Amino acid sequence: MLQPAAAYAENARHRAGAARLRSTDLLGARAWTALRAQSIEAARQHRRGRTIELDARMRLQFEDHETILWQMQEVVRIERLECPLGIAQEFEHYAHLLPDGETTLCATLFIEIPDAEQRNAELPALAEAAHRCYLRLAGAATDVIGARANADLPDAHLGRPSAVHFLRFDLSPRQRDALLAGTPMAVGCDHPACRVERPLASSMLAALRRDFGG
Repeated sequence: MLQPAAAYAENARHRAGAARLRSTDLLGARAWTALRAQSIEAARQHRRGRTIELDARMRLQFEDHETILWQMQEVVRIERLECPLGIAQEFEHYAHLLPDGETTLCATLFIEIPDAEQRNAELPALAEAAHRCYLRLAGAATDVIGARANADLPDAHLGRPSAVHFLRFDLSPRQRDALLAGTPMAVGCDHPACRVERPLASSMLAALRRDFGG
């Protein structure tokens, strides 16, 4: 049976750092719609604290169980799902987006160009740039964690450029421990269409450490 809205709200803080999210954590469309208005501002603030602009065209959001749960619930709402089986099927569709809480950080890269002509001209190169994103631990120029982009897709969005890309950063145990110990980290891209590196704010680093239980 799906959790009632009261149980959902009561357990929200636990699910954000949970090792495993289950389809039974999702509410049906009616229950979620009733709860959504109370949660939307907190959800926006949570996403904002995990988001960094690479440049004026590219924005990266580090995902956690709370952001992915919200995304799943929005699909449930839009599709008006109430049947546990249907909700479970949607859960399986998005479950691969969940970070493992051990050595992998997950992020969504959004390419946002309002002008249609500019977007058509620049999107192919920027879609390739998604595959050249990286994390770098401070103090070690060679300590770079390259992104695995769209690994669940056969063409990895190289054959058909997309404005949304899902990235995985696989840290070694040593790199994870360095992050947990407080080593600063930057996110960047080394593609000619977007050469940039931005340091992660201390608040964002603290959020990523919490993703690893720190």
